[in-house]
Amino acid sequence: LVRQVAVENVALGLVGGAAGVALASFLVSLLDSLLESHFGLWQQVALDGRAVVVAFALTALATGAFALAPIAQVASGRPGRALRAGTRTLGGGAHRLRKVLLIGQVAMVTALLFGAGLLLRSYGYLDGLDPGFEPEGVYTVQLSLDDARFAEAEAIRGLFDETLGAIEALPSVGSAAVALTLPYERALNMPFRRPGEEDRRVANVVYVTPGFFETLRIPVRAGRTFTDADRADGPVVAVANQAFVEYAFEGTDALGEALEVSFGAEGRATVVGIVGNVQQSAGWGGAGLPVWETPTLYLPVAQASSGFLQGVHVWFAPSWIARPVQPGVELGPEVTRALLSATPAMPTARSALLTDVMEGAFSGPRFEAAFLLTVAVFSLLLAGVGLYGIVAHEVLERRAEMGLRMALGANPSQAVWSAGSSGVRLTLAGVVVGSVFAAGLSGAMRNLLFGIEPWDPLVAIGLLGVMALLALTASFVPAARIGRLDPARVLRDA
Repeated sequence: LVRQVAVENVALGLVGGAAGVALASFLVSLLDSLLESHFGLWQQVALDGRAVVVAFALTALATGAFALAPIAQVASGRPGRALRAGTRTLGGGAHRLRKVLLIGQVAMVTALLFGAGLLLRSYGYLDGLDPGFEPEGVYTVQLSLDDARFAEAEAIRGLFDETLGAIEALPSVGSAAVALTLPYERALNMPFRRPGEEDRRVANVVYVTPGFFETLRIPVRAGRTFTDADRADGPVVAVANQAFVEYAFEGTDALGEALEVSFGAEGRATVVGIVGNVQQSAGWGGAGLPVWETPTLYLPVAQASSGFLQGVHVWFAPSWIARPVQPGVELGPEVTRALLSATPAMPTARSALLTDVMEGAFSGPRFEAAFLLTVAVFSLLLAGVGLYGIVAHEVLERRAEMGLRMALGANPSQAVWSAGSSGVRLTLAGVVVGSVFAAGLSGAMRNLLFGIEPWDPLVAIGLLGVMALLALTASFVPAARIGRLDPARVLRDA
């Protein structure tokens, strides 16, 4: 009998492992289709054969260890002692071991759910940041200019004038512009200094065409933005955002101030306007945030030198942006055709809505949160199944005892509480142990969290609510069967 039960348990474990491999194959294929569409990641994901073999071997090992050990204990027991004790089960030590394992499982689930909650809250903070402009409806097309045809500044200026003229001629387009980089993207880091300063500082630098601020509807705080009069033969001008003014000028009036920056032929630029902040990726500062209100200096591309443009176009591909005349108008096909008609044989690096570009900036945090949450949910389901099984087993063990108590006048609700409370106590013990693990995990995740503290109260409250729901459901659903017991029938069976 012991051998038969052992074979059945191992067979069930192997069948479960095979079903797990099939489920993993399906989930990996689903993940591969979601990565690019929802998370902005292009890497292909496939089921690795070596990982499958290792996972299947570990499943077989766990099945053998946890299925055969209790059976061996039963086989070495003394049936007479069990019969005298009046119970149908053997191996009280094994039962205690199962409880200890369940506490460990609940502790692991607690730590995973807390980590997933922190990442979700962190992503919610990033997603709720004020972009500083109006992205709705803006369409973007990115082209690489790392081409011998555009080695000189004059050729690039001619390209921008021609393509923007073709796009703005479309009746559905309200305004259009070109920028080296867009908000939420990694911008060019460039040194600058005020006249008289010895040390240089670093800020984001973005070249733009006239109409950039109007197309994105970035508010102008003071001065003016660029016009067609800002040409290569005129004095070099610049527009700074509010963060740059606070960073470089300590918040004082920056209009008319000069900056030494390697952009135009003169090597310096005069600040003629101040605009609002937008979220950008800088690669410096920002306390590790993916995007933040980075100090940024905007410069007119018409005044850029050939050397500057040749250098930046090796690493950056400029983007054309267009805003529709009215909301809801789809600009994609028209803008792309107009752009490519003016620039034949130019490969398109990206063609998307600006809102999609913004979402792509958070693809990493979003994927981390989704992955950890998926693992935590699966672990939560497993813990629920384990807790349900232990309580159900205890209900079966105490069936005769509870029937006798109710025959002697005990309240059925008290009997249900007596059986189900053990599951609640096990869950509580697991949550306490898991809180220690969660504290260590939250400390290790500190660099992955943005805008929240490692011990976020909302995450803690949500975690307690989920674990309480798990404990009550998995404990009192099987315990409720005691309330439906017929004491007379239980006594006859006993």
